[in-house]
Amino acid sequence: MKPALSFCICALALLFSGVANAQLTSLQWVKTFGGVYDDYGRATASLNNGDVVSVGNFFSTILRHEREESDGSAIMFRHSSDGSLIWSANSGLSNHDRYSELIVTSDQQIVVVGKTEREDTRSSDALIQCFDANGTLLWSDIFGRNNHDSAICVTELASGDILVGIRTFEESSSSTVTADIAFLRY
Repeated sequence: MKPALSFCICALALLFSGVANAQLTSLQWVKTFGGVYDDYGRATASLNNGDVVSVGNFFSTILRHEREESDGSAIMFRHSSDGSLIWSANSGLSNHDRYSELIVTSDQQIVVVGKTEREDTRSSDALIQCFDANGTLLWSDIFGRNNHDSAICVTELASGDILVGIRTFEESSSSTVTADIAFLRY
């Protein structure tokens, strides 16, 4: 057998033996939230103490913080390590917000990104918000320059600054679509 082929066979055997010996993790808990409309999660991160923060979009009236409409809202949950709900919060802007991603920073702040739709035009702007670990809004920013802007990803840089990726696209009157990406550093 050729040495390269022997190496590949040995490498594959080691890889698959490791996978075959892997133990499945047992399910620890399941918690569901929602109501009669479509509700869904988008992203999850953990705090240093083991609590879990999740974001998503909520179309039901339960946990809607005084919103009676069935339009979607950006929603965030914090659960203890055993799955108990500690708090929930929404963006506080409009009934047309969407969270798409979150991170927990090294100093335990929660940065969430997504979009908020303008009621008058149904176009959207990127939404960037920062909360403390208790769900209190620390700061909020909206970035919009085209018809449809949405924050799609977020990371913490080694410096502690926050980098947000924005998807932008604009439809012209001639039905031409121009799409770009922008990066915001906070």
